[in-house]
Amino acid sequence: MLTTLLTELVLASIQKTSQLCGYYYHLHRINQIKRYVDQDCLRSLVHAFITSRLDYCNSLYSHCNRNVSSRQRLQRVQNRAACLVLNVLPHTLSLPLLQQLHWLPIQARISYKLCFLMYRVTNGTAPLYLVELLSTLLRHASASRSD
Repeated sequence: MLTTLLTELVLASIQKTSQLCGYYYHLHRINQIKRYVDQDCLRSLVHAFITSRLDYCNSLYSHCNRNVSSRQRLQRVQNRAACLVLNVLPHTLSLPLLQQLHWLPIQARISYKLCFLMYRVTNGTAPLYLVELLSTLLRHASASRSD
């Protein structure tokens, strides 16, 4: 119950339009200087100001069905960033652009991030508190099965 409430509070803060305006502000500024830099530099700028922020806390959206619109908003930002990097019109189909840049769509990024984290936890390379949490959960699960 508390976890659900905290997740909703965090998601509410992430969904603010001011954050989306921040994405579009950075995209606009990068668009203004794109003729002065090469494509590698443009990719680096987009990664620094857009992609890294898209990945921040996006795993909170993994199992929240009612937050589909939030994921769609983040996907639109990523699509616009891909159009900027490849210098195409904003209404171009985005999936081929993402594939050309070797970028995963938002939902796939979320899944990849969670799977990679669980891989690190099971191999012991994740932060210690996560490894301990998993071992505690596994102990409780095996104890409840034996009862």
